[in-house]
Amino acid sequence: MAALDRHELPFDACASAVVYNDATARIVRAWKDAGERRLVETLADLMASVTAPSWRAERPTIVPVPATAAALRRRGFDHGADLARALAERLSLDEIPLLARPRSFDQRSLARSGRIKNMENRFKPLPGARAPASVLIVDDVYTTGATLFAASEAARAAGARQVRCVTFARVW
Repeated sequence: MAALDRHELPFDACASAVVYNDATARIVRAWKDAGERRLVETLADLMASVTAPSWRAERPTIVPVPATAAALRRRGFDHGADLARALAERLSLDEIPLLARPRSFDQRSLARSGRIKNMENRFKPLPGARAPASVLIVDDVYTTGATLFAASEAARAAGARQVRCVTFARVW
């Protein structure tokens, strides 16, 4: 965390379903870039299995990390919204779009320092949006933490008091 110039996390907890490796990277690429949208069901099943019962009991609202406008145009779908929706269905929780689409580069093309710089202050709440007290931010891969950190800070700025995150994969 020192590399992110932080002394504490902006979220209260985070869980990831799998370790990011060659096999899981192929799954993510097939889903996001090759249009294998049915994979979202499996990703959501795995993410639901690592979402702590105590988190579920608080009835957090699921918040997707939105795709950039460029990614949305390129793919034809918002992978983050699809993943959040599928997870919300499995957990029987509400899901809301809270965060505005960021203007940033694709994180996959950047090294660690570039990822951190790319996400600084990139997320803002949607105009007029007010976060519920407890949110569960959903993203596909936790790499450096830059995306989840920025999304968590924006959720807190919108009024969330309890912020947890869940991802499909985590780079260790």
